[in-house]
Amino acid sequence: MLNKATQVLDNFLAQLHTYDYYAFIWITLIFVLLLILSIVMTKKSPPKAVLIMLSAFVILLAGPFISFHLIHNFVYKTELNVDLIKKLHYSKSLVVKGTLRNKGIEDFGNCVIKADVFKTNQNSLKDFVSKLKPMKNKTIFIDKKIVPGEIHIFNFIIEPYEYRGDFNVSLEASCTK
Repeated sequence: MLNKATQVLDNFLAQLHTYDYYAFIWITLIFVLLLILSIVMTKKSPPKAVLIMLSAFVILLAGPFISFHLIHNFVYKTELNVDLIKKLHYSKSLVVKGTLRNKGIEDFGNCVIKADVFKTNQNSLKDFVSKLKPMKNKTIFIDKKIVPGEIHIFNFIIEPYEYRGDFNVSLEASCTK
């Protein structure tokens, strides 16, 4: 149990960028300043001091997650395009071909691309439910250096695939240094 927790923490720390550390420092400074401000305001206006203290703790708890998400969407921004989706007639396979473009400011060292295949319906509620639980999914890993602006072509072969109705494919990429 402890080994798993340290492994998760090590993986998280390995993904941090220099910008993340700067953001964490700023969040800590804002927290300390708001805390000092709330202590100073306790005699003049206790309700405002409590409100400022609560906002300081909200910033301390939510700030790292929000900054991590925003920074990684800027530094490791990706663009995925689907070029071909084809159901093969003589085998139980679905072929998805596409491109991954590095639109960030850092080189990609490895990427994880996930494809989900889900049914499409005329009913929007059924569409929503089918997106939550896809029929098939597949993940590929790319261990190749991709510099900013470069395009990488990828292929998925999803087997076995037997569905004959209307379907859609959604792609999601996550890249790190």
